[in-house]
Amino acid sequence: MSNFKSGNSTISINQDLNRFYTGFLDAVAPNTRIILDQTLQQIENDAVKNWPKREKNSKNSYKKFVRGYK
Repeated sequence: MSNFKSGNSTISINQDLNRFYTGFLDAVAPNTRIILDQTLQQIENDAVKNWPKREKNSKNSYKKFVRGYK
């Protein structure tokens, strides 16, 4: 189960619902997930290159970035 919160609103999505939506997307528009993955990868690469890095006492937070589906 995944919980997503924004302000005072929260939504919970279980794995069955997640599989339903991703399966539906794959069935209706199979190239969509490939395009989304490529686009998100490009955004991630650009973000890591331009991530502000401290010179002293850096915790390397830009290396902790994790990409995934929500």
